[in-house]
Amino acid sequence: MNYKKILLENYDEDKKIEALKKIYNMDVDEIIELDILDIVYDLLTKTKELDFEEIVYSPNHVIEYKNREIIEYCLKIIGKVGKEREDLVFLYIPYIIKLLDSSVEDIRNLAAKTLSEIPSYLTVYSYPKLIKNLENDIFEEALFKIIMRAENKEAILLKIFENFDIKYINLIKRIYRVDKNLVKEFIPIMIKLGGKFEDL
Repeated sequence: MNYKKILLENYDEDKKIEALKKIYNMDVDEIIELDILDIVYDLLTKTKELDFEEIVYSPNHVIEYKNREIIEYCLKIIGKVGKEREDLVFLYIPYIIKLLDSSVEDIRNLAAKTLSEIPSYLTVYSYPKLIKNLENDIFEEALFKIIMRAENKEAILLKIFENFDIKYINLIKRIYRVDKNLVKEFIPIMIKLGGKFEDL
């Protein structure tokens, strides 16, 4: 299968999805050998995303669901390679951070998961969006990993402390298990909000 030709040229969505799935199922070294990451990223940025309401009222709603699947596999491929070779996906990170503002929940979650897998310091710049929109375990996992890899952990934690809410309790507990000193200031406010530390 000529993956570059399929992803670059005007093939239908089903063919592109089939190619992306096959690429994703390869070993990282095989994906790198294809020299296809820039093409995958270009496809990611050019594929239109619509929210649920737009899809429902669109006469092309089937195509739009396929577009979402294309975005999903592009992110998965970038995340898989980035986990082992962050230097090859470094330039894609700003766009993936931008996807945290997507109106589509699945895309927001995939972007957060991708950022959590890439051990690059550039992913740290996603923390304001992750803090603001902490909405599920996927965002929590991404924020946890990004805080722990950041050089300025205290600065990120200060942003959380300034607007502390009950939704941050599990995150702070996870950090507490790794480094108590980082989050000791949170303990009084967490206890006030009903957080317990007996299980730590």
